[in-house]
Amino acid sequence: NGEAIGGIVGLLNVGTVKGNTSYTALTGTATHHGGVIGKLEGTTATISGNKYNGAEHGIGFDASGFPSELGCECIGAVISITTSSPLPAANAGQSYSQTFASDSEETLSWTLVSGDLPSGLTLNASTGTLSGTPTTAGTFTFTIGAADQYSRASKIFTLTVNLVITTDSALPNGTVGTSYSQTLRAAGASSLTWTRTSGSLPAGLTLNADGTITGTPTASGTSDFTVQAGAGNNITATKAFRITVDPAQAINITTTSLPSGKVGTSYTATLASSTSGVTWSVSAGSLPAGLSLNASTGTISGTPTSSGTSTFTVRAVKGASSGTRQLSITVAQADAINITTTSLPSGKVGTSYTATLASGTSGVTWSVSSGSLPAGLSLNASTGTISGTPTSAGTYTFTVRAMKGASSGTRQLSITVSPADTASTTITITTASLPSGTVGTSYSAQLASSVSNASWSVSAGNLPAGLALSTSGRISGTPTAQGTFSFTVRAASGNASGTRALSITVNAASLTITTTSLPSGTVGEAYRQTLQASVSGVTWSVSSGSLPAGLSLESTTGIISGTLSQAGSYTFTVQARSAYANATKTFTVNVTNADGTTGNAGSSSGGGGCNSGLGIFGAIIFYLPGVVCILRRK
Repeated sequence: NGEAIGGIVGLLNVGTVKGNTSYTALTGTATHHGGVIGKLEGTTATISGNKYNGAEHGIGFDASGFPSELGCECIGAVISITTSSPLPAANAGQSYSQTFASDSEETLSWTLVSGDLPSGLTLNASTGTLSGTPTTAGTFTFTIGAADQYSRASKIFTLTVNLVITTDSALPNGTVGTSYSQTLRAAGASSLTWTRTSGSLPAGLTLNADGTITGTPTASGTSDFTVQAGAGNNITATKAFRITVDPAQAINITTTSLPSGKVGTSYTATLASSTSGVTWSVSAGSLPAGLSLNASTGTISGTPTSSGTSTFTVRAVKGASSGTRQLSITVAQADAINITTTSLPSGKVGTSYTATLASGTSGVTWSVSSGSLPAGLSLNASTGTISGTPTSAGTYTFTVRAMKGASSGTRQLSITVSPADTASTTITITTASLPSGTVGTSYSAQLASSVSNASWSVSAGNLPAGLALSTSGRISGTPTAQGTFSFTVRAASGNASGTRALSITVNAASLTITTTSLPSGTVGEAYRQTLQASVSGVTWSVSSGSLPAGLSLESTTGIISGTLSQAGSYTFTVQARSAYANATKTFTVNVTNADGTTGNAGSSSGGGGCNSGLGIFGAIIFYLPGVVCILRRK
């Protein structure tokens, strides 16, 4: 008993212990306890090749802790890990702590010798504490080692991490008729399959394989049931749950009264409730005629068509919840329209008449509800204007009516029509002459008289062709023929009238070709020139002579174009023609060869050195030594 006990040597300071075998059963109490040597202390002491076969088992080490270097199978103090295996189970997602223990009195260093710890747990090397929050369920096997300054030991352990359903067992309440959704959750696995193992869910709800409980409860009450979450490899967890379904809630319609309406006037009012998204309907009674209820917005709208008080019951529904309220709408009679016109002016047979009715309401529609207007007069329904020319004398009594929507008003009025004046009144036509015109050119002239509202006509003769006289006295149109045209115009108003002889001179249409000359050209080169006239839209042609060889004239554009092919001097006449006139003009175009010579093509004069004479068949014959030139006359 004391500091060290060993099978051969208790405390070795100097010397060598080699090749010994100890069969000693160690007894006694000492600080250091070893199968061969209890404690190796001296710096010059050595040991090797010793073996311990004593009754006390364990792995002993020398003081250096490296028995392999010494060749000893059992040297030093004997220790063992005393913690039992398997370790207490852990729950995924929950804090875990387990401290390993040994029979050594020395300070130990703890290590993971082999295998894998559960994810989320770590081993503290100094304290031997395995701690943390495991994240994956399953059974894990690993070896833990412990060592002090004299010895080492190891032990195989198993630790089961349980799958844990973390959702609280009392699930949120549901409501009859209201959509319900809850998701069950568990710690220890990312992919789970959920099943119900006992009990039953509330009617209308379903447990899905992904752990969601969904549906719409159809009955109130409390339901208890057990579910299982499985992650494969026999990793499961079960938990009992409870769901309470409350009865459907009554919907409170917060609208307590509705505004009054009026016949013929647009009406709108919106119902309100304590619950959003309800569907509205009239469950009893009826709305006023002309009104309707929008089921989604709760808006009552339309235009009432009859007066009175309508009582009805509205209903709001959402799922299995509903609510009703009795309401009423009073519709008053439409306002009367006040016709402010109290009298109308008199009229006279044959004299134009006009008068406009008025009311205190804008946008009304007018009509004669009884009686009749004087013959020759009519009422404009939109403007209220009575107009026309009376044809019979007398006093005419009638009733006019103004309407807007369901509102209306009437007033009795009368118009007295006196006979036409017996003596005719002469109207003086003050227009003494009319301006001249031109064929094809727009013409306009206004006649004038001593009265402003005369009606005009041609009483004798004819206007120039293409012109016409309007009843307001305007002569207009486009003359189509030249000359001087005499005619008589008449102005009339009621029984008064007047006439006057007038005339219009129409001049011929004017058209000139404004192009003064055309440029020369060269054989083999492109040529392009545009003829111009004093008016547009003319048609062009060659009336005599010929264009230079190779050229042509476009009839609609007046463009002379082409490639010159023969030298000479070409004289021709072009004509421009419009609808009412035509004009001509003669042009000469000189065409030279590329070397500047004129040659003899197309010319009436011979080339240098030729003697000429008039040959038969109207041709001019030129004589050169060895050459005969003939120019035929076109």
